[in-house]
Amino acid sequence: AVQLTLTLFMVGMGLGQLCWGPIADRYGRRRPLLVAGALFVISSLAAPLAGSIGLLGAARFVQGMTGAVGPVLGRAIARDLARGKELARALSILGVISGLAPIAAPVLGGALADVIGWRGILWVLAGIAVLMLVCSILVVPETLPVDRRRAGGFDDLADSVRRLFGDRQFVGYTLTQGFGLSRRCGRGAVADDAHPSDVEGVEVGVPQGVPEHRRHTVEDLDPFTPDGRHPGVLRFPFPAGQVR
Repeated sequence: AVQLTLTLFMVGMGLGQLCWGPIADRYGRRRPLLVAGALFVISSLAAPLAGSIGLLGAARFVQGMTGAVGPVLGRAIARDLARGKELARALSILGVISGLAPIAAPVLGGALADVIGWRGILWVLAGIAVLMLVCSILVVPETLPVDRRRAGGFDDLADSVRRLFGDRQFVGYTLTQGFGLSRRCGRGAVADDAHPSDVEGVEVGVPQGVPEHRRHTVEDLDPFTPDGRHPGVLRFPFPAGQVR
């Protein structure tokens, strides 16, 4: 159930990227950015206050949906303001940032988890969300004039999707990237269909040399049971911040 919260975040991120583009083409860049930013702040504040896995998952889903506005409108604003080499440079910078973030985030998150715990990490994320919203209000102008806005909305999106999936080269690259990402995510999966009496206390995927104090169990990650135990939860010790 805890792992499902990350899945919900990724699903929300994927759906959000499909929605924010047509919305921004119709209503401009600034209003959708501020609305999504405000909702991202609210969901980021709700996540660390969640009292159940269900509420945490809902907050993470909304985080993904609203957080998707960043990569979508970042590129759209770049296209509004730049052309030619300047546009290529701007998109390259955005690409580098997008590539570095998934690498740096687990490292920083793992380091912070030992100090402030998972709720503390979510509070840090909430603080970053507030900072981003303030920057959006103060710094980001409207870059799409009214006369350049399109009212096609989701009909144009559906037509573009049909044309994209008719391109074999695009489909091939997309499937390759998707399978690669699923392999990375699959490495972190922990089997949960065995009987607890068969596997309780078995160390799974703990690299040799990991100190004992760095090893946690799935039970340790369940914040919603008073004694840290939950019926049906298997005890698979693994290093903090790293499941393999």
